[in-house]
Amino acid sequence: LLQPPDASEKFGKLIEVKTYSEASNVLKTLGLDEATAKSYFASSSSSSSSAPIKDKSESGGDGDAEGDADEGPQAGVPTKEEPSSSSSLPDEFQRWLKLALEEELGRDDGESIFAALEMILENAQEDPDALSSCIEVLTDSGAPLCAAKIEDKWKMLA
Repeated sequence: LLQPPDASEKFGKLIEVKTYSEASNVLKTLGLDEATAKSYFASSSSSSSSAPIKDKSESGGDGDAEGDADEGPQAGVPTKEEPSSSSSLPDEFQRWLKLALEEELGRDDGESIFAALEMILENAQEDPDALSSCIEVLTDSGAPLCAAKIEDKWKMLA
């Protein structure tokens, strides 16, 4: 369950996005190139980039295939995603991470968390705390199984 942050969390800035286009723009400001930022939402926004981002709690869905039937025939079903060609993460690690996140969080949430983890791990060579930051993000996002495996997978596949 997502909740608005409070002042004690010391966020410098809160950005509210309501459309896939706005979310893509936020990703671009965080350093993703335009093609990569748009690709994160290509499967979620088949009709328009100005389509509203669906809140599963409003539609009664909980991330399972039945509750998300309006999102297409593959909604809630993990797929073997191809790695992003613009990412510096190893292909096999990308495939594992995308699938693990999708299985644990669902497609939309998994893609969002993947984008965050990708940015953290792209600097893992310079940042000794990158993996622990990823574990914290995964745990806080409701993906404890992925959090428990990411360090071993990173060491094995990166």
